[in-house]
Amino acid sequence: MKPKLSIGVCCVITLALVLFGLIYGTLAGFDDERRQVTVLLAGDSGLMEALRFRGADGLNLCAVARRHLAADDPDVRALETSAKNLRDSGGDLPAKKREDDRLTAAAAQVTAKLQDSASFLSSSRDLAYLNMLTANIGHMAESPAIDEYNRAAADFNALLGTQTGGALARLLGVKPCDLYR
Repeated sequence: MKPKLSIGVCCVITLALVLFGLIYGTLAGFDDERRQVTVLLAGDSGLMEALRFRGADGLNLCAVARRHLAADDPDVRALETSAKNLRDSGGDLPAKKREDDRLTAAAAQVTAKLQDSASFLSSSRDLAYLNMLTANIGHMAESPAIDEYNRAAADFNALLGTQTGGALARLLGVKPCDLYR
Protein backbone atom coordinates (compact mmCIF):
# COMPACT_ATOMS: atom_id res chain seq x y z
CA MET A 1 0.00 0.00 0.00
CA LYS A 2 1.38 3.37 -1.02
CA PRO A 3 1.38 6.22 1.58
CA LYS A 4 -0.96 9.08 0.69
CA LEU A 5 1.27 11.86 2.09
CA SER A 6 4.95 12.18 1.40
CA ILE A 7 7.43 12.12 4.26
CA GLY A 8 8.28 15.78 3.61
CA VAL A 9 4.67 16.87 4.01
CA CYS A 10 4.38 14.85 7.22
CA CYS A 11 7.54 16.53 8.58
CA VAL A 12 6.15 19.98 7.73
CA ILE A 13 2.85 19.16 9.46
CA THR A 14 4.73 17.84 12.50
CA LEU A 15 6.91 20.96 12.70
CA ALA A 16 3.85 23.20 12.37
CA LEU A 17 2.10 21.35 15.21
CA VAL A 18 5.19 21.52 17.43
CA LEU A 19 5.61 25.23 16.69
CA PHE A 20 1.92 25.89 17.42
CA GLY A 21 2.18 23.97 20.70
CA LEU A 22 5.32 25.87 21.71
CA ILE A 23 3.78 29.26 20.96
CA TYR A 24 0.42 28.44 22.54
CA GLY A 25 2.03 26.94 25.65
CA THR A 26 4.37 29.89 26.12
CA LEU A 27 1.61 32.47 25.74
CA ALA A 28 -0.80 30.55 27.98
CA GLY A 29 1.83 30.14 30.69
CA PHE A 30 2.83 33.79 30.67
CA ASP A 31 -0.82 34.83 30.55
CA ASP A 32 -1.47 32.84 33.74
CA GLU A 33 1.53 34.43 35.44
CA ARG A 34 0.48 37.95 34.38
CA ARG A 35 -3.08 37.29 35.59
CA GLN A 36 -1.72 36.64 39.08
CA VAL A 37 0.11 39.97 39.00
CA THR A 38 -3.00 41.72 37.68
CA VAL A 39 -5.07 40.39 40.58
CA LEU A 40 -2.60 41.98 43.01
CA LEU A 41 -2.85 45.22 41.07
CA ALA A 42 -6.56 45.53 40.32
CA GLY A 43 -8.29 42.88 42.43
CA ASP A 44 -9.99 43.20 45.79
CA SER A 45 -7.48 44.51 48.36
CA GLY A 46 -5.09 45.18 45.48
CA LEU A 47 -2.79 48.12 44.97
CA MET A 48 -5.28 50.17 42.92
CA GLU A 49 -7.92 49.79 45.63
CA ALA A 50 -5.41 50.98 48.23
CA LEU A 51 -4.66 54.00 46.03
CA ARG A 52 -8.38 54.75 45.70
CA PHE A 53 -8.71 54.68 49.50
CA ARG A 54 -5.72 56.99 49.74
CA GLY A 55 -7.41 59.34 47.28
CA ALA A 56 -10.55 59.27 49.42
CA ASP A 57 -8.48 60.19 52.47
CA GLY A 58 -7.00 63.07 50.49
CA LEU A 59 -10.48 64.32 49.59
CA ASN A 60 -11.54 64.05 53.23
CA LEU A 61 -8.51 66.10 54.21
CA CYS A 62 -9.63 68.70 51.65
CA ALA A 63 -13.04 68.85 53.35
CA VAL A 64 -11.38 69.52 56.71
CA ALA A 65 -9.06 72.10 55.18
CA ARG A 66 -11.90 73.98 53.48
CA ARG A 67 -13.48 74.62 56.86
CA HIS A 68 -10.37 76.48 58.04
CA LEU A 69 -8.39 77.71 55.02
CA ALA A 70 -9.20 80.06 52.16
CA ALA A 71 -11.53 78.57 49.53
CA ASP A 72 -8.99 79.09 46.75
CA ASP A 73 -5.90 77.86 48.61
CA PRO A 74 -3.50 76.39 45.99
CA ASP A 75 -2.30 73.60 48.25
CA VAL A 76 -5.85 72.43 48.91
CA ARG A 77 -6.56 72.52 45.17
CA ALA A 78 -3.37 70.53 44.48
CA LEU A 79 -4.38 67.98 47.11
CA GLU A 80 -7.87 67.71 45.64
CA THR A 81 -6.52 67.23 42.10
CA SER A 82 -4.11 64.49 43.20
CA ALA A 83 -6.77 62.79 45.30
CA LYS A 84 -9.26 62.78 42.42
CA ASN A 85 -6.62 61.43 40.04
CA LEU A 86 -5.82 58.60 42.46
CA ARG A 87 -9.50 57.73 42.77
CA ASP A 88 -9.88 57.75 38.98
CA SER A 89 -9.65 54.24 37.57
CA GLY A 90 -7.71 55.36 34.49
CA GLY A 91 -4.00 55.89 34.08
CA ASP A 92 -0.99 53.67 34.15
CA LEU A 93 0.96 52.68 37.23
CA PRO A 94 3.82 55.20 36.85
CA ALA A 95 1.23 57.99 36.54
CA LYS A 96 -0.50 56.73 39.70
CA LYS A 97 2.83 56.77 41.53
CA ARG A 98 3.47 60.37 40.48
CA GLU A 99 -0.01 61.35 41.69
CA ASP A 100 0.57 59.49 44.94
CA ASP A 101 3.80 61.44 45.48
CA ARG A 102 1.99 64.71 44.69
CA LEU A 103 -0.75 63.79 47.16
CA THR A 104 1.84 63.13 49.87
CA ALA A 105 3.51 66.49 49.31
CA ALA A 106 0.21 68.39 49.10
CA ALA A 107 -1.13 66.68 52.24
CA ALA A 108 2.01 67.74 54.13
CA GLN A 109 1.55 71.35 52.95
CA VAL A 110 -2.13 71.41 53.88
CA THR A 111 -1.40 69.82 57.26
CA ALA A 112 1.23 72.47 58.01
CA LYS A 113 -1.19 75.26 57.09
CA LEU A 114 -3.94 73.74 59.22
CA GLN A 115 -1.65 73.54 62.22
CA ASP A 116 -1.04 77.29 61.86
CA SER A 117 -4.77 78.05 61.73
CA ALA A 118 -6.36 79.26 64.96
CA SER A 119 -9.82 78.06 63.95
CA PHE A 120 -8.45 74.59 63.25
CA LEU A 121 -6.56 74.39 66.54
CA SER A 122 -9.78 75.22 68.40
CA SER A 123 -11.70 72.37 66.75
CA SER A 124 -11.07 69.09 68.55
CA ARG A 125 -13.19 67.24 65.99
CA ASP A 126 -11.11 68.44 63.03
CA LEU A 127 -7.89 67.87 64.94
CA ALA A 128 -8.96 64.24 65.45
CA TYR A 129 -9.86 63.97 61.75
CA LEU A 130 -6.48 65.36 60.75
CA ASN A 131 -4.64 62.90 62.98
CA MET A 132 -6.63 59.99 61.57
CA LEU A 133 -6.25 61.10 57.93
CA THR A 134 -2.53 61.84 58.13
CA ALA A 135 -2.00 58.46 59.78
CA ASN A 136 -3.95 56.75 56.99
CA ILE A 137 -2.05 58.64 54.31
CA GLY A 138 1.27 57.88 56.02
CA HIS A 139 0.54 54.15 56.28
CA MET A 140 0.17 53.78 52.52
CA ALA A 141 3.93 53.76 52.08
CA GLU A 142 4.00 50.73 54.38
CA SER A 143 1.05 49.00 52.74
CA PRO A 144 1.50 45.28 52.13
CA ALA A 145 -0.33 45.76 48.82
CA ILE A 146 2.70 47.64 47.45
CA ASP A 147 5.19 45.00 48.54
CA GLU A 148 3.07 42.09 47.33
CA TYR A 149 2.45 43.67 43.95
CA ASN A 150 6.09 44.72 43.44
CA ARG A 151 7.34 41.27 44.43
CA ALA A 152 4.95 39.52 42.03
CA ALA A 153 5.71 41.98 39.20
CA ALA A 154 9.47 41.59 39.75
CA ASP A 155 9.12 37.78 39.71
CA PHE A 156 7.12 37.98 36.47
CA ASN A 157 9.72 40.29 34.92
CA ALA A 158 12.52 37.93 36.00
CA LEU A 159 10.67 35.02 34.39
CA LEU A 160 10.23 37.09 31.26
CA GLY A 161 13.95 37.78 31.28
CA THR A 162 14.93 34.10 31.08
CA GLN A 163 16.82 32.85 28.04
CA THR A 164 14.40 30.22 26.77
CA GLY A 165 10.71 30.75 27.51
CA GLY A 166 11.12 34.42 28.35
CA ALA A 167 12.93 35.17 25.11
CA LEU A 168 10.18 33.49 23.10
CA ALA A 169 7.48 35.32 25.09
CA ARG A 170 9.18 38.68 24.50
CA LEU A 171 9.46 37.82 20.82
CA LEU A 172 5.72 37.11 20.82
CA GLY A 173 4.98 40.50 22.37
CA VAL A 174 4.63 39.80 26.10
CA LYS A 175 5.59 42.98 27.97
CA PRO A 176 7.04 43.28 31.46
CA CYS A 177 4.91 44.57 34.35
CA ASP A 178 5.43 48.07 35.70
CA LEU A 179 6.67 48.30 39.26
CA TYR A 180 5.20 50.74 41.75
CA ARG A 181 8.21 52.88 42.63
